[in-house]
Amino acid sequence: MDIKQLEYFAAVVEEGNISSAAKKLHISQPPLSTQIQKLEEDVGCVLFERGSRKIQITEAGNMLYRRAKTLIEMAELTKKELRDYNSGKHGIMRLGVVSSVENMVLDMWIKPFREEYNGIQFEISEANTYQIIDMLKAGLIELAFVRTPFSFEGMDNMPLKTEKMYAVGKKEFFGNIGEKASIREIGSLPLIIYKRWRNILNGIFDELDIKPEIICMNEDARTTAAWADRGMGVGIMPESALEMLRGDKIKSVEINDNRLVTQVCLIAVKNSYRSAISAEFWDYLSKTEKQL
Repeated sequence: MDIKQLEYFAAVVEEGNISSAAKKLHISQPPLSTQIQKLEEDVGCVLFERGSRKIQITEAGNMLYRRAKTLIEMAELTKKELRDYNSGKHGIMRLGVVSSVENMVLDMWIKPFREEYNGIQFEISEANTYQIIDMLKAGLIELAFVRTPFSFEGMDNMPLKTEKMYAVGKKEFFGNIGEKASIREIGSLPLIIYKRWRNILNGIFDELDIKPEIICMNEDARTTAAWADRGMGVGIMPESALEMLRGDKIKSVEINDNRLVTQVCLIAVKNSYRSAISAEFWDYLSKTEKQL
């Protein structure tokens, strides 16, 4: 099994039949069919159920397809990095970023670094924290900006900025609540929360004997902002994500509880390979963080 075979296999899966895949790959059908048969022999599994007009991928084929896409992408990344190295470029930095820190990361860390190291090309992957950590472990990115809470296990972690959490929503939800509110006051409102905060919030609410109304749990600050904008309930968001709010008559209230704070962190897999430019970026932020 080699990368070329996996590319052929992925094309057949995506096109749905040998004929279309052969056209996409600019080869004739017989060699493509032969390669797919060799791949099935190699892995010892039937990858497709053949029909008269269309082929249907099997469960084993689905499993291989998911792995194949990752391997193909890794091979392309490796070739690109080697070409860039050979051409004398300063390097490619592959970063993961969660949506709630995008602008902060760009303004506070990436832009100043780029001004000093102007030969860098950035490849940014945007996803939620769980997906970003999976990308790190798979080697698709080298470094990532995420925010707590998340599991630090197996990760090098550099805390960069601590932020308060805010309750946000249409003004009518808040009644007489001022610029700050206790968690008890917030617990009486219809809430929109991140899944990652569920255990922490449930622990606090249980301690206070509060049974909150959770109308939405999600994995992305953009979803919380969208629901709050439309008057669906009161979102709980970090301070730097408040700029995502677009609706009229939206109120932001600081949650006055030291248990509800979040840290923006730069993370990497422990003992993982880091390109020269990624190692330089880590050191740069480490020095910057000490100056704050």
